[in-house]
Amino acid sequence: MTTQEAIHRALTMVSEDTNFIDNPAWLNAVKEGYLDLPGYTDLATVNKLPSCARVDLVVALVKSCGYTQSGSPWLQLKDPTSSVEASIHHKAYAKGMFAGKVKTGVCLVLRNIVLFRSHKTTCLNITSANLPCMIDK
Repeated sequence: MTTQEAIHRALTMVSEDTNFIDNPAWLNAVKEGYLDLPGYTDLATVNKLPSCARVDLVVALVKSCGYTQSGSPWLQLKDPTSSVEASIHHKAYAKGMFAGKVKTGVCLVLRNIVLFRSHKTTCLNITSANLPCMIDK
């Protein structure tokens, strides 16, 4: 896929959200073909899956990050179709190979991830094993 095709695809996937048009990490994820890999699931589909389901591949931007009241790292992830919350294991957030690099605006590639549902909220459970790649510009 050429750069122009990748950018065109990224722009056509977006409706009114400029987070994806202006974000180099998302454009690089599209260009590198992560959205075309077998098992890719968008967040709108993830939000419809039952609790404890396992998803092969998710690619999403970090919209925001912070900590819960108990001190656990917490992320808000977003793709052009929807958004979802995610808990991230403290070792993946602070001690793993991506320590200190998980921040707003980066694109996470998540493999074999488990989701949990509490009431109407979907939450992805991220560990070091689920985070093989992170794209930052």
